[in-house]
Amino acid sequence: MAKDDFYFAFEAKYRGSRELIKNRQKVYIPFIDHLKSVYKKCSTRTVIFI
Repeated sequence: MAKDDFYFAFEAKYRGSRELIKNRQKVYIPFIDHLKSVYKKCSTRTVIFI
């Protein structure tokens, strides 16, 4: 099995669908919104990686 095949099989089994991942991440939205209000000059991507 090639590396890519292994990763895709692993991802398919354990990661879940795009919709499932988005639903799991919704819990972080209030936290990110708060950071965005505190760091107004930063982009959302910058705020996430602070």
